[in-house]
Amino acid sequence: RQGSTVNLEGGEYGYKRGGIAAGGNFAGARFDVTGSVRRGGSELVNDDFDSEEGVARALWSIGSGSSLGLLVRANDSETGIPFSSGQVSPHRKISWQEREVAVPFRSEQGPWQIEAQVSRTDFDNAFRDPDDPFSTASDTESQALRGRAVASWHGGDLRFSFGSEAERLEVTASSSGFTNLDAAHQRTWAAFGQGSWGHGPVRLELGVRRDDNNVYGGKTSLRAGTVVKLGPNDLLRASYGEAFRAPSLGELFFPFSGNPDLQPEDSRSYELGLEHDANGWRFALTGFENRLHNLIDFDLTTFRDVNVGRSRMRGIEAEVGFHQGIVSAAVNGTWLDTEDLATGLELLRRAKRSANLVLTARPGAWTLNLVGRYVGDRADFDPVTFERTVNPSYTRFDLAARWKALSWLSPYARVENVTDEEYSQALGFPSPGRTLIGGLSFDF
Repeated sequence: RQGSTVNLEGGEYGYKRGGIAAGGNFAGARFDVTGSVRRGGSELVNDDFDSEEGVARALWSIGSGSSLGLLVRANDSETGIPFSSGQVSPHRKISWQEREVAVPFRSEQGPWQIEAQVSRTDFDNAFRDPDDPFSTASDTESQALRGRAVASWHGGDLRFSFGSEAERLEVTASSSGFTNLDAAHQRTWAAFGQGSWGHGPVRLELGVRRDDNNVYGGKTSLRAGTVVKLGPNDLLRASYGEAFRAPSLGELFFPFSGNPDLQPEDSRSYELGLEHDANGWRFALTGFENRLHNLIDFDLTTFRDVNVGRSRMRGIEAEVGFHQGIVSAAVNGTWLDTEDLATGLELLRRAKRSANLVLTARPGAWTLNLVGRYVGDRADFDPVTFERTVNPSYTRFDLAARWKALSWLSPYARVENVTDEEYSQALGFPSPGRTLIGGLSFDF
């Protein structure tokens, strides 16, 4: 966008946030900057979240249909941990710093399109709790080097693309003066290709990907799908996919919860869906099943990320949407059945039933929003006894209003958790009650 926008907002419990977004063209290049500062914002003791984030991007044209860019991102954050094992922890905190530099490239020449990017990300986090009897401090320093290149060709009914990506991760971790990991690293390389063909009402897709990791070995994954246009307003979709996911840096090395012995996830998924769009209405129904080997999950009995040997998730998603004039509405619901195939138990923190509602109205200079979310009962661990139990269902509503008072000024307000619902997304971590936030947006 051309110009800039500044947002200033504040609310209960010491919450404050300021943000800026600006962009423009200068000397044949495109420049964009975004940034924000956040402070406070919770009724619980030691549950504040403070952060500063900034992103700057420049894009230069380097010839007909080609561009070269530079992206720089920085993020500093600190969050309090109000509870540990069900007990109050008034001094327990985790802070982190993230720095990223990326160089993207893009070129379009006739039927060909090429996209590439190289990047480096440095991520450091520090855990501190002077009251912890086992470890009062833990530090993790990590670095990720990544490269990716994709070439695509489009000609008539046929499209195909192929490419490669590589990643190198390195981590050094220490706890209370002891070095746990000293420049531990892993490398992953992947090659992939995908083709699609469409004729009349039918489009077919087929893809293959090969991942090789110097620690976990290699895996070849297939993906196939089809879309059939049944009529002017109806689509039938079907797909099959395989996936390989190596553990993330956080899952491997995050203080205390990280587990360097994790194995990669391996999955197969099936999906069948039907969509109908007409006269401002949208209906969609999708059935799916995912089978996973070595699913990565968090175990509250050991406070570590662990692998679940074999698991299954299957369900049905339904969506209804409507848009007419100044009003739009969307509601979706999911029925989900999960199972740890080794124990026969439900997977943790995955509700069997959930639903979302979004209502928007734009009368004149106003924009009004109501967002609702229902999450049903789900299996969890008691944070004190560590026994399996049930985390009860909850329903939450958020209200928001924005007024375009002047071409350059928009006051706004929102009420989060309007009904002051008491709930925990995960047992032992209660969510905030009713919270009022207001702000001003300036456009220049």
